[in-house]
Amino acid sequence: MASAEQNQAAYARFCHELLAAGNLDVIDELVDPMVLSHAGFPGQAPGRDGFKAAFARFRAAFSELQVIIRDIIAAGEKVVGHFRVTGVHCGELFGIPATGKTVSYDEMVIVRFADGRIVEHWAVADTLAMMQALGAVSQAPARAKTPAASALPEPQVERVKAFFARYADRFNRCLEGESVDPKTVADSFASHFVEASPAGVNGRKNGLLFRWMIPRGFAHYKNIGTRSMDISDLALETIDPQHALAKVHWDSRYTKGDGSDERIEFDVTYLLHFEDGDPKIFAYISGDEERILREHGVT
Repeated sequence: MASAEQNQAAYARFCHELLAAGNLDVIDELVDPMVLSHAGFPGQAPGRDGFKAAFARFRAAFSELQVIIRDIIAAGEKVVGHFRVTGVHCGELFGIPATGKTVSYDEMVIVRFADGRIVEHWAVADTLAMMQALGAVSQAPARAKTPAASALPEPQVERVKAFFARYADRFNRCLEGESVDPKTVADSFASHFVEASPAGVNGRKNGLLFRWMIPRGFAHYKNIGTRSMDISDLALETIDPQHALAKVHWDSRYTKGDGSDERIEFDVTYLLHFEDGDPKIFAYISGDEERILREHGVT
């Protein structure tokens, strides 16, 4: 039984000699007489004879044919090839008379080997691009562009900036020892919200449990040595008049267990909903915070 490397080498030879150089005789050597073509040309006869005739017909339909072999990958008895095909349509193809037009399209092929020969063949080609180039299929009309959402009114932009400024100030005052007001923190969030990170996606309810967790969250940051959590940049994108996306670049400082200082910068993306003009967080996306802290020796 041939190895994957041997199958890959055999198919590479098949591609170079047949596809690139046009040597049809290599089919007799490398293709089984009973080869099964799962994606043959229309009207293709079965077996190797039909396989060879189809390739001959295709090559006769194009002059200046170039086949660029982009990749050949083998796994077990199967080999995958990725090609870019370019040629000038000079002969009949699929009932289309010669047009003199240049076509160019991509094709992916899978072949299965047994005893050193191709016994099965699958192919997926961008025939739509070919037919459009030949004028057999009209180009799809361009879709009208969706009008871009209008920018947030300046008062709302200023409210978002003030919202995050208060958010950071409240965080830092809690780190300095000020008591936490869970209701004030909870009022920054919608009644239900989503948190997403590499650890997964979770839905939360802004209720008693969330408010119970808030002071414990601040205590955790204080216990690991967090000194400050400041916003160094805020990028705001409009989704629609009632929703916006805010990407906040946090600049955090820590005192580690050995007394040394550490600085960590990271981004958090917040999705905001406006209630009576005031922003509320209904989702946020963060990185792997625990991993980052460990890498910096903070936890």
